[in-house]
Amino acid sequence: MTYIIAEPCIGIKDRACVEVCPVDCIYEYVEEAGAFVVPDPSTGAGMDKTVIPRGQSVHIPGDGVTKEQLNSMLFIHPDECIDCGACESVCPVTAIFAEADTPDQWKSYVPLQYAAFGLQKK
Repeated sequence: MTYIIAEPCIGIKDRACVEVCPVDCIYEYVEEAGAFVVPDPSTGAGMDKTVIPRGQSVHIPGDGVTKEQLNSMLFIHPDECIDCGACESVCPVTAIFAEADTPDQWKSYVPLQYAAFGLQKK
């Protein structure tokens, strides 16, 4: 299981979740770099496109996800998430859910989280 970021994050990208994630599995897409990076919670990934602000992981987005979707929210990498739940409690807009607990109206965000990293839901 993993955690999912859903619709309430769109346009918000608060990054409080990034600060508490013990494994740096929450990513922000940087269009100029064409990749996901783990953002610095205080500045966001967009401040310096030439460096990865935290950690060294970079992921190229998968097919089937629009640039509009990529740019609008944060994403949790399903294979890197350790299911600790630390991110869920700090989200100010209640956008993060355990995959199995994702509300029906936002179930479409489950496959989107996988697709963003070129993965398929298992």
